[in-house]
Amino acid sequence: MKLTDIQLKPVLISFYNEEELCGSKEVLQNLLVDIVNSSAVDVELPCLPKRQSENKCKQTIQDILKRPLWNSW
Repeated sequence: MKLTDIQLKPVLISFYNEEELCGSKEVLQNLLVDIVNSSAVDVELPCLPKRQSENKCKQTIQDILKRPLWNSW
């Protein structure tokens, strides 16, 4: 089954808690940095901010699904 980002976000928010989402975002960012550092490709990864508002889960999911992050390499 294929879902759009708009359909996927509420599912992720209802299934994962804040700690799991933030941890996943950190793991993803670290893996991307490792991949870029270990390759000969010169790519500038976008910064993924640490969210602190009441909409932290929603914003964290938006950060994880952010298209420029994946299109940068």
